[in-house]
Amino acid sequence: PVSNELLADNDFNLMAIIGKRFARKAINTENNKIITLMKTLEEGAITSWKGVSKALNVTLDPAISVNARIFTNQDGLQYLDELEDGQKHPLLTPSLADPTKYVFRGREIVVLSNALLTTEEKKIPFYIGSMTDYAAFFDRQQAEVAVSDQAGFTKNATLIRAIERFDVRAVDTAAMVRLQFTTT
Repeated sequence: PVSNELLADNDFNLMAIIGKRFARKAINTENNKIITLMKTLEEGAITSWKGVSKALNVTLDPAISVNARIFTNQDGLQYLDELEDGQKHPLLTPSLADPTKYVFRGREIVVLSNALLTTEEKKIPFYIGSMTDYAAFFDRQQAEVAVSDQAGFTKNATLIRAIERFDVRAVDTAAMVRLQFTTT
């Protein structure tokens, strides 16, 4: 419900603000469903960054590895960001194509919020592979938005309803690897 007075008295597009908030929540809901699906993969333990390299070089099929990305949370990004080679050069580097993104061994790092992809019991999650090969995303009618000033008549409010219909299914479970790095 949105107060009719608020709708009448504002000089900005309140519906656009509500729409942006819905879009942000929809993205988080979609990501949460994808993460829930990824958590069904068999978990592997790693003790260093070399486990990530082994997943890229050996565990994944070379055709998948070429397009692989590394999905982790903010703790995982921080861990990778602190790694250096023997000459004190960082192993994590900014992407040449987009300096706001990072790459590790030539693969893009996709960082999710710690709130969305949690570090549990000092285990940093890493998912490595091709999301497009691993999962299919079904978007059914995208979002349905309905507005009614009649339904909220007794409260002097306009009711806004937004419904998103989607589903996510695993297609090729060999296209993604689930690893947990235990911190000390």
